[in-house]
Amino acid sequence: LVLLREGIHALADHGLRRRVLLQMLEDQFPQNAKCVFSMYRKWLPLAQRSADAGRADGGCSPEVTISSFSPEVFENLNAGTDPERIIASLGRDSPDYRELSTNSKSGELFLFSHDRQFIIKTITQKELQLLARMMPAYQSHIRSMPQSLIVRYGGLFHIQWRDGTSTYCMVMKSVFNPEFSILETFDLKGSLHHRKKKTGESVGKDEDWIASGSRMKLVGSVQCELSAQHEIDTHLLSRFKMMDYSILVGIARLHENSGFGPGNQKAGGIVSSDRSEIYFAGIIDFSIKYSLKKQAENLLRVAQGAATKASCVSADRYAERQVQFLHERVLVDTPELGQLGTIGSLRAEVLEAHNLVAADWMGASDPYVCIKLGMFRRYTQAIPQNCNPIWNSALHFPVSEHHRNQDIEVTVWDEDKIRSLAGNDDFLGSLRLPLTSVVRGPVELSR
Repeated sequence: LVLLREGIHALADHGLRRRVLLQMLEDQFPQNAKCVFSMYRKWLPLAQRSADAGRADGGCSPEVTISSFSPEVFENLNAGTDPERIIASLGRDSPDYRELSTNSKSGELFLFSHDRQFIIKTITQKELQLLARMMPAYQSHIRSMPQSLIVRYGGLFHIQWRDGTSTYCMVMKSVFNPEFSILETFDLKGSLHHRKKKTGESVGKDEDWIASGSRMKLVGSVQCELSAQHEIDTHLLSRFKMMDYSILVGIARLHENSGFGPGNQKAGGIVSSDRSEIYFAGIIDFSIKYSLKKQAENLLRVAQGAATKASCVSADRYAERQVQFLHERVLVDTPELGQLGTIGSLRAEVLEAHNLVAADWMGASDPYVCIKLGMFRRYTQAIPQNCNPIWNSALHFPVSEHHRNQDIEVTVWDEDKIRSLAGNDDFLGSLRLPLTSVVRGPVELSR
């Protein structure tokens, strides 16, 4: 740990010196060149730097070499992950790190900085490579959306020891504000399959959240904004085929004279509508890719009949399920709020169909309709053994600003009655409709 601290300090100190040098260079440029150079400093920082720490037996060979990936990305986030903050919390003169006890099944090591501002977590080489590839998109996302729920990273490191062994780790800023005492913590994935904390564990999971009857009690407009932001964030993660990430939620109590108004986003948290609580939330642990191994695990869950509940599903379905869980089980506590996005709601009336394909071997179908907008899916009931079904169902969707240029996707399926083959329903037909056409007025579809 002493060598790790020394390496982190040396690399952060290099970032400070680099900043001063580049600023001196920029000051020498004419005004038009300054703009170009400033843009370069902010948006083209991808690099790998190394620092040696310790000397073996007083010789010339370093005890350990620590490499940092894309260090300037984290400085440019404007999120308290700059070199000064890293040195103060994790540098050579900072107090000893503290080991963190977690519910993680990965067996990775977690360390807290003394001021609880940062967490150091060991990861695998594949996880580090995936995060490094994501850095340009991550930087653009965080800089354009400072309200993003995605955790702020402070560094990605490769530690190579003299004997040739390697350790990989990342530094991330804590989701919680250390000035507040967190009374309850939940790690939520949006799955109810074996998602319950064990005896002795302090961090609750999805089933514990449901059993406790907990809700984030927020002002309606704040709920809509938070739900919309979470959907945008998970879309970024699904683009990189990431899955198994969690929404970490911490709940702290507020005193009556705290001075915080309902919905205020203070100290990194959001104040409840009754001003009794402050919530801290962030998306963490998004370093697992939906690989061939995970696809095989998903097929096993399908065979077990747990395809829709298990944690391991495709990246797109994982994001959709978590978005709907947050919106419907974490935030919203009334049907009216559940239908609202930042700009309104959509009502889709599914009436009937004629002459559908007979997909079952008995010469009929069990048709149902799925309508999708963004990451929200709504379903009608399946009508058994009927190629001319009448549903007369009304489906409601929250509509937010980022949905404006998206399509409404309507798909008709034949339901497979064998639950162990869930997900293999037969496709009967589909159509797409731009939301912009609906915004101009009601649209009637007949096809």
